[in-house]
Amino acid sequence: MNNKLQHLLLMTLVSVSLTATGAPPERPENTLPVGIVKLSDHPENRSRTWTGIGRLRGENTAFCTASLIDTRNAPLATATTPAYVITSHRCLNTRNFGEYTYAGGTRHNTSMQGTLFFNNFDNTLGDVKSYAFKRVAWQSDGGLNLAIIELDTTLSELMAKGIQPLKIAQRTPPAGTEILTLGIPEFSNLHAMHCTQLAPVDVASYPWVGAKVLGNQCADLTHGGLGGPVLSKFSNELISLVVANNHGANPDNKCLANAPCELRANTAHWRPDTHYTQPVSFLNQCFVEGKLAANTPACDLYKLTSVAVEPARQPPARVFEKGLTEKEAGPDTFDVGVTVDSPLYRYKYTHDAKACRDGSHYSQAMSAKDATINFTLNNQVGLHMLCIVGVESHEDRLTSAQFDAAKIITVERIEIQPQVPSLQIDRYRHYREQYVAHWNHNIPLLDHYKIKFGPYESTDCKTPEGYAELLDYEERPRDSGPWESIYPHKDHPTDASLILIKQTKEQLIDGYYSKIISSGENALTLCTVSYNLKKEPSQPRMDILRPL
Repeated sequence: MNNKLQHLLLMTLVSVSLTATGAPPERPENTLPVGIVKLSDHPENRSRTWTGIGRLRGENTAFCTASLIDTRNAPLATATTPAYVITSHRCLNTRNFGEYTYAGGTRHNTSMQGTLFFNNFDNTLGDVKSYAFKRVAWQSDGGLNLAIIELDTTLSELMAKGIQPLKIAQRTPPAGTEILTLGIPEFSNLHAMHCTQLAPVDVASYPWVGAKVLGNQCADLTHGGLGGPVLSKFSNELISLVVANNHGANPDNKCLANAPCELRANTAHWRPDTHYTQPVSFLNQCFVEGKLAANTPACDLYKLTSVAVEPARQPPARVFEKGLTEKEAGPDTFDVGVTVDSPLYRYKYTHDAKACRDGSHYSQAMSAKDATINFTLNNQVGLHMLCIVGVESHEDRLTSAQFDAAKIITVERIEIQPQVPSLQIDRYRHYREQYVAHWNHNIPLLDHYKIKFGPYESTDCKTPEGYAELLDYEERPRDSGPWESIYPHKDHPTDASLILIKQTKEQLIDGYYSKIISSGENALTLCTVSYNLKKEPSQPRMDILRPL
């Protein structure tokens, strides 16, 4: 047999061997899905354990995520073990659930109409499984931003349909732990993102304040991910729930609703593109024989009193630093109306959220009937906090869990500084060449803008001549109003149908004022100066509008 024939025979044997044995087994790293998730047939693929991550749907909309949890005290669920899902309390609002009303505080066993949709994978669109709510078993808007919902079915029935619960981790792992953050974004299916866990931090997103929540910067999970689970990459156990994020939020709005900030000492800090998550390992102590037992001493939900603030008497998120005349006029004072479900309450005024968890310097126990707290701020720039806890008697000794769950009201006193002009410039080349400039008025400390524009060679942004204030006067038909201020048209004073108007900030669409600037053959200079609430000007911003 010559060498060529031997080589051909060897190649044929190798080919037959590969055909007989089939493709090599899936590598271990391929069993951990990242990005949009498909349900895999591979028995070791992690997606097989994520069938119990569902989309929360109310009467009106469905942009939250919830997770079925494993509450069994034995390997097999009994026929009567309830099915519980957990999510962020902030998902249970009238925008999602219509007639459902919630005034704040802690709530137990409340009726609610809603549905959970399981099996939300990219390749199971025709096999989504839905189950109705039975009740909201527990809900709080305090330090524990959490809702526990009982479904109108049992855990064993769900598992028989292939819907698997997530096991809750026994303890919260340290910062640096590799995690998976999962959620169901708006108009999409289950996504999984991989990153590392950050250290615990106190967070504010008006009017909510959360103590010792975790952070992560897993990407690509935005609207719809609220309530989604955070899992250990290695054990697949449930560590925490997403309760807030600031993806896409404006840093100028830090600490406001949907723009959570971090509270460090007496200062609010902005960490962009961050999820904040509520640890849930304590829930392992809150189920007995598969049923929620929030009233047992071993559970951190035990004796958590309900403290709710009357919405009409909620202090603002921000006040501004005082000038000399304002200081002479006296401090900012707010009469905060609270509803407490215990006979008594105690409170503390501080500049640091950590002090709310320290039992010292709280007031004496006071009657909770028709409770009003006089919240008077000093003139210090930074955070001002009112911590409130309910107590059963004058001798009641609170636990660390109760102080951790204190109701915290924050007001930030902001130093007024010159504002950087904020505008966007678009270019259009249609029937004529023009620019459209859009000035952003959604800036909290902004009072107004002044602008000017002219030939590039002769327009100096640093000189005061030629500036005009925005909002500018615009020509409009008289019947296009109503307008707050109307002025006779200077070029057509006898034409009753044409007027000049000057809009207020509140009348602007999305808070932007737009102006068309026609382009010619030569470049233009556009100058913008912003003024803060003290009427202090910023440095001029110069934009060059080149010929189109």
